[in-house]
Amino acid sequence: MQVKLSRHGWLRGGVLAALLVVSTGCSIFDDDVGVSAKPVTAIGTDGFVDGVIGDGQGGGPEVSTIAPPEDTGGADVDVTEELDVLTDVDNCDGGPCSCAADSDCASDEVCADVDTAGAVTKQCVKRHQFTCDPCGEDSTCSHPGDKDAACVGLGKIPGLDGWFCASSCATDDDCPATSQCEDRSSAGGAAGKWCVPKTGECTCSDAAIAAGLSTACSVTADGVPGASCPGKRVCINGGLTGCDGTTPVKEKCDGIDTDCDGALDNGELCDDGNICTKDDCNGAAGCSHPSANVKCDDGNKCTLDDACADKLCKGTAAVCFDGDSCTDDACDPAVGCTATNATTCDDGDACTTDACDPAIGCTATAAPPCDDKDAC
Repeated sequence: MQVKLSRHGWLRGGVLAALLVVSTGCSIFDDDVGVSAKPVTAIGTDGFVDGVIGDGQGGGPEVSTIAPPEDTGGADVDVTEELDVLTDVDNCDGGPCSCAADSDCASDEVCADVDTAGAVTKQCVKRHQFTCDPCGEDSTCSHPGDKDAACVGLGKIPGLDGWFCASSCATDDDCPATSQCEDRSSAGGAAGKWCVPKTGECTCSDAAIAAGLSTACSVTADGVPGASCPGKRVCINGGLTGCDGTTPVKEKCDGIDTDCDGALDNGELCDDGNICTKDDCNGAAGCSHPSANVKCDDGNKCTLDDACADKLCKGTAAVCFDGDSCTDDACDPAVGCTATNATTCDDGDACTTDACDPAIGCTATAAPPCDDKDAC
């Protein structure tokens, strides 16, 4: 015959001993069973001490207040009901333990309202039920024992190293010994305090490994500011895998989103520094630079009407004349046309007076008669 037990407190041990004796006719103190022959207190149907079973010397039991269960003809005996009526501290009934306050529960449990098929009852539930399980949404982590538990990002950038279930907290005392209470952001965008591992890294529970739970993560690179490539971390037998995202690199013309910004070959990727060519990105084929027939500036102030031709910027030579025949005109590529009052008029005739007229240039007029004042 087998005896079925439900989940019960320490008081059930003595009761079970009594029931075994009266229902089977066997002594639990028999040396053949391997149990030491010690006196056992019997519990009456009112839940209080009623007598002693055995004399501590291996003698037979004497029980007068506990009626044996109905003869089942050798079939299995379910003693749940018999045990239930023998103590007023039992509250489990073969499933979740009912409770009135946290003190009725184990040290790692709290007394919480649990909705079972529409019926709400108070039950003892785990306080940190899903701690460190990989997640993607806050609702995945919330449970009766902590409705404020959330999916919290780890890493210097929220979610960089993944998202994991974390219990809500006010101080470190609210957290498991391996965790501490920190300000964090949740996957749903909420800000608050949650218990996060002191090491900064979560480990996978057996349940998470069995379920193959995973979380999103990202990979960054120092040489590409602001870029991050998405990946995934998975709970496997060896633990939590690293992020399988690619490492971002500076975008180039290759038909691949190498910086993971969601756009292909974006930015100035093919600039050859020549204004007279087009800078075309052709995806995997790379860059091409056909002629661009546009106006340009060759940087020479001594040319006019600059324009692109054959991928070169060209202009026509400027003619410098300021309209003043008495100036010397020139052109400086850096500043353009110049004019200096450097013209000297001299026709080589001492008997003329030389001058410069801006309209016509040099002039020469007859000089007064020469008189050296010498009569001889």
